[in-house]
Amino acid sequence: MTNCFIRILTFSFCFFSLKVSSQQKERFHQGIIAFYNLENLYDTINQDFVDDEEFTPEGTRRYTGEVYKDKLKHLDKVLTELGTDHHPNGAAIIGVAEIENRSVLRDLCLQDGIRSRDYKIVHYD
Repeated sequence: MTNCFIRILTFSFCFFSLKVSSQQKERFHQGIIAFYNLENLYDTINQDFVDDEEFTPEGTRRYTGEVYKDKLKHLDKVLTELGTDHHPNGAAIIGVAEIENRSVLRDLCLQDGIRSRDYKIVHYD
């Protein structure tokens, strides 16, 4: 009788464990987290507290509004394609580096592809 009880208890425990395990899998979805270096994404406005003089129209790089807009357009394409080889929705979260300020990040998020993904901004200087 004790041996039968142990078998029933073991079977019940295994069945319950499988049931809980299968329920947990249904609650989670795969997501992609990406990181991308934006390589000096600056606006064209010279700010006193930022070393950005070379990224102005008068600076050594002749960084104009057209150059800035073109860079935003190219980054929009790259960022919206990140992770799409692993998941049709691409990256759920994208961390970035080498960006001048929150305003520039907002300009990037207003690009067509990124805007359609409805990302939210979390920014710290």
